[in-house]
Amino acid sequence: MSTRIYRGLWCLVGLALGACSSSPDNSTPSATTAVPITPSAGTAPGAGTAAPSAGTTGVPSGAIAGRASGATAGTAPAAAGTTAAPTSGTGATTTAGTSAATAGTAAAAGTSATPTTSNGKPDAGEFFVSGNWHGYVFAKAVGMGSTVTPLDFKMQTTGMPRCIKGSVAAAADYSGVALLGFGLNEDGGTKMSVTPTKAGVNVVVTNPGMSKLRFQVEGPAGTEDQRWCTELSGTGGFIPWSNLKTKCWGADGIAYKNEPIVSAMLLVPGDATAAVAYDFCVTTLAEADGSAGAAAGSGAAGTSAGGAGGMSGGGSQSSGGSSSVPPGGSGGGCKGYATGYWDCCKPHCGWKDNASGANPLMACDKSDNSLGADYDAKSACDGGGNAYQCHNLAPWAVNDKLAYGYAAVPAAAQKNNICGRCYQLSFSGQSNNSEPDPGSTALAGKTMIVQAINIGHDVQGGQFDLLVPGRGVGAFDACSSQWGVNKADLGEQYGGFLLKCQKNGDRKNHAAMKSCVMQSCMNVFEAKGLSELAAGCKWFIDWFQIADNPQLEYKEVACPAELNGKGIMRNAQPANMCLQ
Repeated sequence: MSTRIYRGLWCLVGLALGACSSSPDNSTPSATTAVPITPSAGTAPGAGTAAPSAGTTGVPSGAIAGRASGATAGTAPAAAGTTAAPTSGTGATTTAGTSAATAGTAAAAGTSATPTTSNGKPDAGEFFVSGNWHGYVFAKAVGMGSTVTPLDFKMQTTGMPRCIKGSVAAAADYSGVALLGFGLNEDGGTKMSVTPTKAGVNVVVTNPGMSKLRFQVEGPAGTEDQRWCTELSGTGGFIPWSNLKTKCWGADGIAYKNEPIVSAMLLVPGDATAAVAYDFCVTTLAEADGSAGAAAGSGAAGTSAGGAGGMSGGGSQSSGGSSSVPPGGSGGGCKGYATGYWDCCKPHCGWKDNASGANPLMACDKSDNSLGADYDAKSACDGGGNAYQCHNLAPWAVNDKLAYGYAAVPAAAQKNNICGRCYQLSFSGQSNNSEPDPGSTALAGKTMIVQAINIGHDVQGGQFDLLVPGRGVGAFDACSSQWGVNKADLGEQYGGFLLKCQKNGDRKNHAAMKSCVMQSCMNVFEAKGLSELAAGCKWFIDWFQIADNPQLEYKEVACPAELNGKGIMRNAQPANMCLQ
């Protein structure tokens, strides 16, 4: 088998309670009962939301390939507690009530040994154990109409992940809230405090509901001045204790200074005008001096066949999140930019030898039917092979600020076993081109999470060549034959529909360029009934705003279940480094 090169482009409010070029390599391998916890009541103003960050010239975009399948982790329920809290603007929040530790189900592959506390209780169901921390798990939804599922964890036999889902009802005073909390020092229902002994805490979540989340700890009194919080970004990671303060939703607030605490929790702040749906799991909660040694709940070593972002049966690995801050950028990430491609070829990560430590990408036949586990199938770009990139790898929007997709990364990254790693791209609003680009400007504040499925020998350090239908086929074109179209219909070889439109019209007229690209999407994909490709092409117009080589900051994160399910399932611990 030979290796080929393809050219292409592209705190909560206080809470009582507790187009450039790239050349990806698309081919063959290189060599108990519920114990109540009584929270305290209090009030606190609340608010503030945080958004991710983001970025015209006719610069080509390009080529790459792939498709795969994988399993994902399941969800688990949560339990009782009480609290209320504002999220944006101001509002009072009061909380009080009881919380019983609870149970549910957590779908996840992998098992782990169950550590015990001083009284012998394991990390399972309603009782939580992580290092020196141990106590009951509780959950609560506050506000008329707010919901939480499950109500307890009594039936859950595993430890992490603990999960809840539901809805926080709208409240004009921002008093709606939902929470999943953990007692940090309690046996037999006696709630005691602990004083942190390490630099911070590793908090890793899977958040398919994409709701805002805040991490909060609470002191023994449970009063407003004993609640410290911080906004949780993405899938979380290592949080220094110094990041917490009494009013994490605004500019003021008193910093946390390692005072004694009794509980830690993840909060979903509500909204003044609309209900907030949520669905998230906590996979890691562990005091640590950094992300590398984070334990997933129980802290016991285990194996995981994957799931929405990391260890599902406990485990000594961190499941990623924002983890340690890699060098090379402000705001916790490395600097880079995005290009694009779609060449229909089988990707580099479609062979077992290239996807070491992960399930390879599954390829599809010419009619987009999965080839299953036939990982040795020859690429359509490799002399008459029958393996093509599957259509379901087209990008999609989760909401107006977040999207998922797949990408090629620099070939040198393969030394870090790159296949199946995921990266959070935060767009800055700037273009990597020499001229201003209205599309890149429109991306400011948006975030994309992508999974690496390919490598490129001329993909530069920090460059992510996004897999986008209509962005150019590059040096090796399997699309013309797969879709039954002329090469000319695919736009510029390096740049696709966008560059063709830029050459034939006013590239500074953003609306006109979007309309032009849309027409090509309709002619090539919609007209032939290629619905997934048509949706991906329209995503480039509507969500991505036909941005031309937008600049970004990035960091490695745990892969969302949705990306694992279509792409690659892997178990490796994040490398947490910039891609060169």
